Amino acid sequence: MSLLRIWVIFFLFTAINAVLVQFVFLPHLLPHWHAGHGLLVGGDWVQFHRLATELLAKIQESGWQAWRLRPDLQAPAGIATIFYYFLQPEPWAMIPFNAAVHASSGIVLIAVLQHLQFNRMASLIGSLPLVIYPSAMMWYTQMHKDGVFILGSLLLLLAWVQLQVSISKVGISKTDQRSNLLLSVVWAFLGAGFIWVMRPYFVSLSLAVSAFLFLLVVLGRASKLFQNKTTPKNFALAFGLGFVLLAIQVPYLYLYGDLDPQSYTPPPARPFDTGIFPENSFIGQKLIGLSRSRDNFRFNPAIAGSNIDTDVGFDSTGDMIRYIPRALQIGLLAPFPSHWFQSGSVAPNTMMRRISALEMSGIYIGLCLFIVALIQMRKRLEIWMILAFNILLLLTFALVVVNVGTLYRMRYGFVMTLVAIGIARCTQYLLERRSTVQ
Repeated sequence: MSLLRIWVIFFLFTAINAVLVQFVFLPHLLPHWHAGHGLLVGGDWVQFHRLATELLAKIQESGWQAWRLRPDLQAPAGIATIFYYFLQPEPWAMIPFNAAVHASSGIVLIAVLQHLQFNRMASLIGSLPLVIYPSAMMWYTQMHKDGVFILGSLLLLLAWVQLQVSISKVGISKTDQRSNLLLSVVWAFLGAGFIWVMRPYFVSLSLAVSAFLFLLVVLGRASKLFQNKTTPKNFALAFGLGFVLLAIQVPYLYLYGDLDPQSYTPPPARPFDTGIFPENSFIGQKLIGLSRSRDNFRFNPAIAGSNIDTDVGFDSTGDMIRYIPRALQIGLLAPFPSHWFQSGSVAPNTMMRRISALEMSGIYIGLCLFIVALIQMRKRLEIWMILAFNILLLLTFALVVVNVGTLYRMRYGFVMTLVAIGIARCTQYLLERRSTVQ
C-alpha cells in the first residue's frame, strides 16, 4: 500500500470521526456535553472559537491587515479565522485542516519507522496507536495546538534520522541518499516552523535537543573515520549538513513568540540557584524559566482538576536534577492506574479518565516492547537518537507541567513514537516468523 493511499485512509478516518462528533454525538446523543457549535464543554477550543469569530469580525470590517497569527497569543484561533473567512465561521470548517495534519503525522511516523528498516506493514501497524487513540480526538474533532505541534516534532525527528541513515548509506542507493539529504533540510525547516507556530517558546528547547543529536551524528561519523570505516568526505558531509539542520532552525528564535497568557496573577518569582551555570547564561536562563513555569502551573487554579506533585517546586538546579527520575515516571506512565477511575472536574474529563485506562494499558505494553527493541537494535545510532529526542523533550514538559491532563496531550507524540517502535519491532518479528514457518 502506497503512503498516499495510507494518508487518504488516515484522513478519512479522522474527518469522519470529527463530523460524527460535531454533528451527531455532541448535539444529539450527548447534549449535556455540548458547548454549542460542535464543541465539547470545558475545553480551550471554546475560547479559540470565540477569538476566531472576534478576529473575523475585525477582518470583515477593516481588511486582512487586522489578521493576527496569534490573537491573544493563541495560534489555533488565528488559523481558524482563515477557514472561517473562506468557508463558514463554524468549527466544522477546520475539519479538513485538522484531518490533514493528523494524517500527515501518521505518515511521518511511518517514515521514521521505515528508516529503522521496518517493513511497510510493520511501520503501518506501529503508527496506528498515534492515529486512532481516542485522546487524539481532542485536537482533530475540536481545535487545539497539539496536532500541528506533534507534526512539527515528528518532522524534526525525521530530519535527523533521515540524515543519519543517509550518511550511513543503510539500505539506500546513491540517488536516494542525495534526495534524502536534501529532504532532511526541508523537514527540519518545516518541523521547526510548525513548532514555532503553536509553541514558540519551545523552539529554543527543540534547538538544544537538535544540537545534541548533531553531536551524536558527528561523534558517530568520527568513530567510523578512526576505524577506517568511512571517508573524510563522508565525515565532512555529515558535519556540514548537520550544521545546516541546526542553522535553519535558528531564525525562529528571533521571530515573535511568548508564553501563553495566564488567566490569573502568577506567583512572585522566587530566587533560584543556577549552580555552576551563570545566571545570565543561556542554560541559566532556561533553568530559571523552567522553575518559574512550573510555579505558574502549580498555582494556577484554572487547571487544578488532575494535578500531581504540586507541592514540589525548584529552588535550585540540584532540586531539578533530583526530581528527574520522578518526572520521567510521570511523563512516561501517568495517569497511573490509581487515577483511571477517579472523577474529573467535568463529565467529559471523567470519560477521558476511563478511556485513558485502555490507552495507558496499550502504552505500557508498547513501552515494554520498545525496551526489547532497544536492546536488539542497540548498535544502531538512529534508535539512540530517537530515544534522546523524545525523552529529552518529554522530560522538559514533565518538569514543568503538573496537570496530568495537559501533560497527556503535550507528551502524546513523544510517547507514541517510542510505543510505535516497540509495536513495529514485534510486528516485524511475527511477520518474519510466519514467513519462515510457511
